[in-house]
Parts: sequence; C-alpha cells; structure tokens
Amino acid sequence: MALPASREEWTGATLAELVDYILVTHHRYTWAELEFLDGLIAEAIESGDSVPLLEPLQRIFRHLRGKIECHLANEESRFFPAVIRLESHNYTGAVEAILDALEEEQGQVTLGFDRLRDITNQYTPPGDAGEAVGEIFRRLRALEEDLKIHAELETRILFPRAAQLEPRLR
Repeated sequence: MALPASREEWTGATLAELVDYILVTHHRYTWAELEFLDGLIAEAIESGDSVPLLEPLQRIFRHLRGKIECHLANEESRFFPAVIRLESHNYTGAVEAILDALEEEQGQVTLGFDRLRDITNQYTPPGDAGEAVGEIFRRLRALEEDLKIHAELETRILFPRAAQLEPRLR
C-alpha cells in the first residue's frame, strides 16, 4: 500500500488502511520505545547518575507507560477490529462507547506527558547531566511527538469516520 504523503490525504484512505498505518508506524514504534526507555532510565539510575530527578521521572514514566500500553492494547484488541468490521458492514457493537473510553485514555496520556515535561523542564537536561540523561530526554520528546501525530490521526480522521459509519448500519 502506498502511504499518503500528508495527514490530510488520509481522509480518502479506507479505515482499514489507516488502522494498518497506525499499527505499523505508531504502535510498533511506541511499544518498542516504551520498553527501551524504561531500560535506559533504569540503567541511568543504576549507574549512579547524580541527577536527582531520575527516580521521580522513572515513577512518572512507568505510570505513563502503563496508561499508554493499556490504551494501545484496547485499540488493538477492541477498537481496530471493530472499525474494520464496521467498514465491511459486519459489526453490530457500540463503537461510540469504545471511542469514549479511548478518548478518556488519550486525555490521561496527555496529562502524563504534562507531568514529564514539568519534571524535566520541557526535556532540558540539567547542566550536570550525563549523556544518558540527554538521550532519555531526547527520546521522551520524540515519543511524545510521535504520540501527538498518532492521536491526531485518530481523533481527527479515524474516530469521526468510524462514528459516522455506525449509525448507517442500524
């Protein structure tokens, strides 16, 4: 499948194509990056990096990781299969109820990143931080940016289009 060059072009793609793109591009990256970052933060703490914010950052990150992983799992096990069935006119469930839960989860993820940005001074490493802390902060920023693009594809294109299809099948 050739991928559209811009997000605006996704409005003409099928929902199955958009779901596949989100899974391959965003979910795969997010699952891997969450695991990698968790290990990187733990290694920095174990190495004795003297930056005092690492332990609170780890607590916030692990809480956020749990929220993100729960959200991804809900999309992959409930919402995406429902959307694909809905598009093929083979779904009779309540997409709106699933959407409400996913939007709530996205809000919790946003709050988690707000906390990370606060504790990291907008991902700016302290002057005495080592390279590992700089790498953690860069990767946290990149993860947040990717999740923003991911969320935009869902909230501006996928969710509304799925919600529009549901009433037509009743």
